[in-house]
Amino acid sequence: MNALSKSKETPFDALVDVLKEQKVERGRVGIEFSNLSKETLDGLKKKLPNLELRDCTELIRFIRMVKTQEEVRRLRQAAEINEKALLRSLSLARDGIRIGELRQKFLVETAKEGATFDHYIYSPKGLGISGAEMGTLRAGDCTLIDVGCQYRSYYADTGTTLVIGRRAADEAVKLQKTMVSVVDEVSDTLRQGGTPSLVMKALAKACSREKITNVLYQGHGIGLEPREHPVIAATEHKRIEDDIISESVEIPFEGGMIINIETPTFTFSDPIQ
Repeated sequence: MNALSKSKETPFDALVDVLKEQKVERGRVGIEFSNLSKETLDGLKKKLPNLELRDCTELIRFIRMVKTQEEVRRLRQAAEINEKALLRSLSLARDGIRIGELRQKFLVETAKEGATFDHYIYSPKGLGISGAEMGTLRAGDCTLIDVGCQYRSYYADTGTTLVIGRRAADEAVKLQKTMVSVVDEVSDTLRQGGTPSLVMKALAKACSREKITNVLYQGHGIGLEPREHPVIAATEHKRIEDDIISESVEIPFEGGMIINIETPTFTFSDPIQ
């Protein structure tokens, strides 16, 4: 059933009218402030002066943590499109090619499937991450490639390792295989009732055993936003709060959650010029 009796000229008009038609003109109403402009917020206060607007951004994110079957289907489709476009872009990789050409190929391939571009990033010389298109791949380079797209409102986020030439390939492949085995091992802690801190402890133990350093380990929910709760990462923040809820960042895992695991380890290679 439509909340509005007829379409409106602007989203602001629709929001005001749906509240009025549902007879919600007094009391408290929770609204996702993160997607609301100041102009819209001020307009709501003016049009509905007896309504107390409360920020429920984090509450809505908590509700979104557990996905429906339709959401899982869309996320799977987005991931498939993302990975295929990534592989097709990497088929162009060679000594002397600019990152921008790989990025453009990825953008075209995602668009063919009805998805929209989100990001195409790499790690020049193993130092951080960059989205700059002018970087040029050279023989001996070893870099992460991390890409993302959005399909039917749902995000995908995928990464891999790219090595140019054979000189650095053996060492890179060995390290990647070790990292994959570590991630597989740690992923066993992603079970109902588990928590982000348990996953982090398992990772620290596995990496120490394998003598892997410079690991930027993180995981996060994914869905209508590229990064959603729960978040698995080292953080100084202890609580998640808005005007409605105040909850610990130690969110227990539940069935139906979709977690994106990202565990890059940064090593140095010849610079990308």
